[in-house]
Amino acid sequence: MRSDTDLVDNVCNELFWDRKVDNDAIAVSAEARTVPLGGIVGSLRKMQPAKKS
Repeated sequence: MRSDTDLVDNVCNELFWDRKVDNDAIAVSAEARTVPLGGIVGSLRKMQPAKKS
C-alpha cells in the first residue's frame, strides 16, 4: 500500500509531465489515500485534463 506522501509525489509527477496542465497552479494533497486537487483555472475546459491525469 502506498503512503499519502507517495501518492502526492506520483500525482505531482504526472501533472508535471502533462503539457495540457499548468502544474504550478494545482495544489495536491492527500489524506487517507484520497488525493484532492486544488487551485483556480480560467475555465472548465482547463480543469478537465488535471482531473484525468
